[in-house]
Amino acid sequence: MSYKYPSIFLLFLLLSYPLAATHIVGGELTLRYIERYEYNLTLNLYYDVRNSGFVVESQERQVLVYTFSKRDNRLVRSDTLVLTGQEEVSYRNPACASPSVQTRLLAYQKKIGLDPEKFNENEGYYVVWERCCRNNVISNIAFPGDVGMVFYLEFPATFKNGQPFVNSSPVFSAAQGDFLCQNLLNTFSFDATDPDGDSLVYHLVTPLAGFTWPGAPGGLTTQGGLPAPPVPAPFPLITWATLSDFAINAEQAIPHDLNDPEGQLRIDPQTGFMSVRPSLSGLYVFSIKCEEYRNGLKIGEVRRDFQVLVVDCPSNGSPSLGAQIGAVRDNGPRYRENDIIELSTDENRLCFSLWIQDPDPLERIRLMVGSANFSVPPGLFPSVVVVERGGDSSVVEVCWPKCLASEPDGKGGWKPFEFSLVASDDRCPASDPDTLKFKVVAIPQANEAPEVEVIGERTQTLIVGESLQFGVFGEDINDDQIEVIAIGRDFALEQAGMIFTPATGTGEVLTSFEWRTSCEYLQESNEPFVVDFIGTGSGQV
Repeated sequence: MSYKYPSIFLLFLLLSYPLAATHIVGGELTLRYIERYEYNLTLNLYYDVRNSGFVVESQERQVLVYTFSKRDNRLVRSDTLVLTGQEEVSYRNPACASPSVQTRLLAYQKKIGLDPEKFNENEGYYVVWERCCRNNVISNIAFPGDVGMVFYLEFPATFKNGQPFVNSSPVFSAAQGDFLCQNLLNTFSFDATDPDGDSLVYHLVTPLAGFTWPGAPGGLTTQGGLPAPPVPAPFPLITWATLSDFAINAEQAIPHDLNDPEGQLRIDPQTGFMSVRPSLSGLYVFSIKCEEYRNGLKIGEVRRDFQVLVVDCPSNGSPSLGAQIGAVRDNGPRYRENDIIELSTDENRLCFSLWIQDPDPLERIRLMVGSANFSVPPGLFPSVVVVERGGDSSVVEVCWPKCLASEPDGKGGWKPFEFSLVASDDRCPASDPDTLKFKVVAIPQANEAPEVEVIGERTQTLIVGESLQFGVFGEDINDDQIEVIAIGRDFALEQAGMIFTPATGTGEVLTSFEWRTSCEYLQESNEPFVVDFIGTGSGQV
C-alpha cells in the first residue's frame, strides 16, 4: 500500500517571523466606510514589549489578511495591509505605570473596494488574520507559547435589496495598559462606538486559536515561497489551563471567588463595562465579542483578544458615592437605592446632587456609567471629580437635559431612566470602586393643544354670487409643529366652491379661506354651512 500524504507536506516551506510575534497581547480588525464602495481595513496589534524584547525595526512592515464568504466559506479576496503607525499604550493613570506592563500598538491599514456585484450575499462575509504565538507566561491558557491567535471581523453585504448598504464596523475604545489588583474590585471598559448608530451587544467568549503553530507562526507557504491557501472557519479554540480549585472558561477567564456575587468577572452586554475581583495573581487572557445589530438583525461582529496582569497591590482607601434628591441649595433628602428621583421641566426641577467622598486627600475620583437602559448623553456626568481633603466630600450638581424626557408607562405614570454610576480613584493601586444605582423620572413639559383663530367674524351671511375671504391663524405655545386643516360638516369643501389649503409650520402658521358662492350647490340646501378649522400638533388637537 502506498501513501501520498507525505509528498504533500514536502511542498511547503516555513516562513521566518520576528521574535516579537511570539508575544502578541491582542488586537482587533476594523472596517470603516469612506465613500461609495471604498473602505479602510485596519488591523490593530498589541505587543507585550516587556516580555518580547520588542525592537521597532524588527517588526513586519505588512500583513496578509483574508476575506471569506459566510455562506460557503470560500475565499473571496486577500489584502496586504501595511504598517502605518505605532505607539505606546497609555495607562488610565500614568502615575500607575508598572515596569511589569509595557504594551505597544501597531496599526496596519489598506484602502479597499468592495464591489457590490461580488459582495451581495445576505449571509455576509468575514475577514481573518492568524498569527502564532501568544505570550508564553499567560496563566489561564494551556501551553500558551504554542497557541496562535485569530483576528476576526464580520461585515454585511455592500448591496442589499437593490440598493447600497452602507456600514462601518464597531470601533473598540483604545486599550489601556493598566494592571489589576488581587482581592480588590477592579473596573474597566472595553466599550465600542458604532459610526452608523447601530446597536451593540457585548459577550465574553473563548479566544480562537486558529491553525498556526510555532513552526509556522504565519501559516505555511508553498515551495515557491507563496502563502499556502488559507483555511476558513470554523477555527479551533484555545484550551483553557487548569488552575487549582478554579475552573477556567470564557466567563471565568480571571480567577475570582465564586461565592462573591459582586466580584464575578462580568461584562455589561449594553455598555462593555467590565468588573472583577481577582483572587489569584497572574497574566490572564480574555476575549470580547461585540455584535452589531440594525433594525433587530445582526449585521456584523468584531472580536478583541486582550491580556491583563493581576498583581498583589498595597492598600488604598476606597471612595464612596451618594446623592441628594434635588439641588444642594434645596436641602432635599438623601437618595437611597430604589428611590425615584423625580424631575420636571414644567417646574424647572431638573437638577440633583452627587456626593463623592474619599478617605485620602487630593484624590481624583473617576465617574463612569456602569449600565443604563438608555443612551447617556455625553457630558451628563463629570468624568473626574477632585476630593481636596481626606474624609471630605465634593458635591457635583447634575442637571438633566429637557429633551431627555420619560415616556408614559401605560399605567398613568412614567417609565424611569435606570443607570448606575461607578466611582473609583486614580491612586496606585486602584481601590475598590463604589457603585450607586439610580432611577430618574423626567416628567416632560405639558403639551397644550394648539389654538386656531379665524381672522374676522366667525358667522357670515352671504348673497348668492358673492365671495368671502378671510385668514386662519394657528398657534402652538409649545413651539411644536402645527398643522391647520378645514373640514366641512356633512359636505365637501370643493363641492360647495370653498377653497382652503392646509398649512404646516413650527409654533405658528397662517393660511386663508375663500368661498365663491353659486346657485348650483346652494339651491340643494337651506341649512347653514359649518366649517371646522382644526389645529393639530404633537398629538394634541
